[in-house]
Amino acid sequence: MTILPSFYYPRLILFFLIALDLFSKQCARRFLAQDTPVFLFGDAITLMVVTNYDGFAGTMAAMPHWLHQLLSIYVFAVATTLLVVVLLKKEKSQDSYVLPLVLVTAGALGNGIDKIMHGGGVTDFIQLNIALLQTGIFNFADFFIISGSFGAGYVWFSCQKEGPV
Repeated sequence: MTILPSFYYPRLILFFLIALDLFSKQCARRFLAQDTPVFLFGDAITLMVVTNYDGFAGTMAAMPHWLHQLLSIYVFAVATTLLVVVLLKKEKSQDSYVLPLVLVTAGALGNGIDKIMHGGGVTDFIQLNIALLQTGIFNFADFFIISGSFGAGYVWFSCQKEGPV
């Protein structure tokens, strides 16, 4: 006996991931001091609140203001809307894409909501420094987007070789 039809699982996961992202950002803003790092496991994980206005890895820092606004608001809105529509309208043959789509959509919506709540800035607070893995400062939404993108790529390449996963 199933408690909920499988129709609801992606939506519940999406809601949970967005809530997790926003809650973690709220906790970071409340409990971490601005520009004062907290080191965990030596310096493997650094927690420090930064409000990022420049996009992923600073990619929009040198852009003119009008282009920054266009990409931050309008392109984001269109892309996120398309992701949600694809997620809601997906066919049974596309089941292997559900989790990657949920991850990317949750990350996009989490960062979008944070951007609206904080005047165009996104709260970043995690940095990894583990052997060769040294990251910039990011948040859970960024992790969801990257994980979902890699997952979608994996599914796509697997389908090209073997047929649907």
